[in-house]
Amino acid sequence: MKYQIAFGPTSSAFSPNINVVDEAYDGSLKSYVDGNAKSVEQLFEQYSLIKREAFATKSGLKGERLVTTSLQQQKKLRQTFYFFSNGKGKYYVVTCTALAAGGESLDVLFEESLRSFELIK
Repeated sequence: MKYQIAFGPTSSAFSPNINVVDEAYDGSLKSYVDGNAKSVEQLFEQYSLIKREAFATKSGLKGERLVTTSLQQQKKLRQTFYFFSNGKGKYYVVTCTALAAGGESLDVLFEESLRSFELIK
């Protein structure tokens, strides 16, 4: 992967993790998130959208956050997707993943971590 992955201690054969990907896209943040949300819904079984909302980092970078649950590789997961744009046609998706059972306990940690997210020029 292009960016390093952060992960926590393994429990029930799964390690909660944070990963980052980037992608070129020539459209608005809203349309980018709409497309990704639709893809995730179609890709994963037992998909459920918990919430979708605006999100901003401490430095003022504005984005969106999706919180979902789904079944992946026979594990029920809770994922929080954070979407950001550099304003120049590149989008970043930071995905925070935990087991669905008890996964909400990591929401605060994931949110605090993403509040410090910055795009370095």
